[in-house]
Amino acid sequence: MADMTGARIFDCDWSVASTANAIKAAGIKSVIRYYSVSGAHPTKILSKDELAALDNAGLSVAVVFENGGQADLFYDPQKKIDDISAALSCADTIHQPTGTPIYFAADFDIAYRRKKNADGNYYKVGGDWALETSADIRAENEQAIYEYFQYAYEQLTPKNYKVGVYGCGRTADLVGGAAEGRAKVAEFFWLSASVSYSDTAGVYNSGKWHLFQNMTEVPSHLIPASYTDEDGVVHTIDESSRTIDTDLLNDLYEDFGQWRKDGSRPPYPSADSKLVLANRAFSIQKVAAVFSTPDPGSATITSIPYGRNARILERRQDGIVGVGLHESSNIVGYCKASDLTVDLTKMPVWPTVDA
Repeated sequence: MADMTGARIFDCDWSVASTANAIKAAGIKSVIRYYSVSGAHPTKILSKDELAALDNAGLSVAVVFENGGQADLFYDPQKKIDDISAALSCADTIHQPTGTPIYFAADFDIAYRRKKNADGNYYKVGGDWALETSADIRAENEQAIYEYFQYAYEQLTPKNYKVGVYGCGRTADLVGGAAEGRAKVAEFFWLSASVSYSDTAGVYNSGKWHLFQNMTEVPSHLIPASYTDEDGVVHTIDESSRTIDTDLLNDLYEDFGQWRKDGSRPPYPSADSKLVLANRAFSIQKVAAVFSTPDPGSATITSIPYGRNARILERRQDGIVGVGLHESSNIVGYCKASDLTVDLTKMPVWPTVDA
């Protein structure tokens, strides 16, 4: 990820204190880390020691609070009280500089909530929660989530912290003052990688976002292979959990809420972000085939799902492009240029094709 078109920002829920220098060497400039309630999985919450290690390596950080990722959880009026209290406690512990944001995660499609079976229990289908939607459900979700962010805004503002939101496009609009009758209660907007979620493409294409999580669960050596608990016991981190989520910065902004331990906020040059976005493209086919060679008749080795993106590492004269996937800086395979957008200027609205 060290070349100029590689992602320079990633988020992860493991401590990366021991790999901070490797992260810097890989070309990363910022790491987004977590706040949560007490009892979150080991090392999820950013600690003072980890912050010091990242800062010593010359990296900036941003923070996101997460505690439960389903819309129905926000129906509990106590959740906002407990969550915002925990977020402020975390900020106080690491001495987060004032004037900087705390993102709050609402990582779901705001149009849906979990469905209950005849016994009144939530259940899964094929490993995913069964979901239901209706106009009433959307309205109830929006009310609960807006009240959560309104409370966050009321609690953070007097302490001179700003509110950010991580979620789908409709959630960003809801708390960003774009929804009719709703005051603005957030200032930073981070779109999740779920491009099919409500109005994510619309908000992306409006330019009213700071970060876009373009790829999730990218296997990475930047996540340590183990951690040591408070009792000095070493635990191995399962290889499947050693992943990062890569994030891209809108070239309209040089500040997405990143900061250094001394309170400084080193900006990202817009020119750098433009370069990253110009050298990636969205798939506009249900699955854009990736071939083993520039010949479309060669074996299909993988594909790029609709709305997902890849790095363009070679633009050929024959209508074929060489692509890198999962932040690979090497050509993994080849696609028809006509199956992809030219760059990341516009996200295809979900769904617009029946390929």
